[in-house]
Amino acid sequence: MLNGNHILVTGSTGLIGQAVVYELLTKNGYRLRLQVRNAKEARVKFNKFTDLNRVEIIECDFTKCSDLDSYNLTKGCDTVIHLAGLVHKPSAPYQDYELLNVRATDQLFTSAQSNEISTFIFLSSSVVYGNGPFSSVDEDAPLKGETPYAVSKINCEQILERPTNIGRVVNLRPAMVFGEGDRGNLIKLIQTISKKRYVQIGAGKTLKSLIYSRDLAKAIIGCMDKLSSGRYVLNVANPEAISMKNLSTEIWHALGHNGKILSIPEQLLLAALKITDKVMPGRLPVNEEQISKLTTETTLNVYKLAAMTDFHPTFTLGAALRAEIKWARDQGLI
Repeated sequence: MLNGNHILVTGSTGLIGQAVVYELLTKNGYRLRLQVRNAKEARVKFNKFTDLNRVEIIECDFTKCSDLDSYNLTKGCDTVIHLAGLVHKPSAPYQDYELLNVRATDQLFTSAQSNEISTFIFLSSSVVYGNGPFSSVDEDAPLKGETPYAVSKINCEQILERPTNIGRVVNLRPAMVFGEGDRGNLIKLIQTISKKRYVQIGAGKTLKSLIYSRDLAKAIIGCMDKLSSGRYVLNVANPEAISMKNLSTEIWHALGHNGKILSIPEQLLLAALKITDKVMPGRLPVNEEQISKLTTETTLNVYKLAAMTDFHPTFTLGAALRAEIKWARDQGLI
């Protein structure tokens, strides 16, 4: 039985939200309230895997949400799982992140206190640690995030540090999340590899932490099941980081490609990029910013999460990648 049987999930139609709803629906003894921006579109999505009578769908746009709307959204709930937010919009100004991430979190956290919610779970991000490099970084590391998205998440985390009557406040910092519904860096990598335009940079030894959306959902539910009252800040990722060489090879095989991925020394690739961009801009499959990301280690220490909740991934990397690739093909993305 879950602790708190009436659960509000914000951002329920997103990559992580759908995974959380799916996992919660496999359990009994609770009721689900789902915040969505468009109720009609949400019903189409959720109708694919659940009886809509099992969920309460509430239309609420956080760009227009009043304090009263937020109060009514949380009223009668025991637990809030706050997943909604602006992400994967690198060109968006900070004001957009302030509105959709910081202001919405402030409203929800305040409303949760007014409605005497027992548990508030917030999804932050490992981007709060900065662009890297960082190796097996733990939750006590300084927050160096500088992008508008990262700064908004840091500001959200500060809201959760206020004095509160909420018995359990959980702040989760996941590594790069992928899965069905992915709009981030991994689907872009899959698309590049599917076109056979990806080149391995050097030996591909750079390590990355990842988490499949359904494993992240299980981690969230594990926090509900296992954590006692208190405040928590926890990294979430697969316990074992993966090298870029192994990740790209797993994707290559999951796509059904034969042969090997071409490998180019980093300095040679950078030199070729400078020359090619002068003559034929955009012809190489990567730019300098992407090369930097692919060669910068960003790994998390998830000892605390495992020790406190006994978290371990349910899905192998290959199975998770195949699930995302199938979804991407069904959507015509690859």
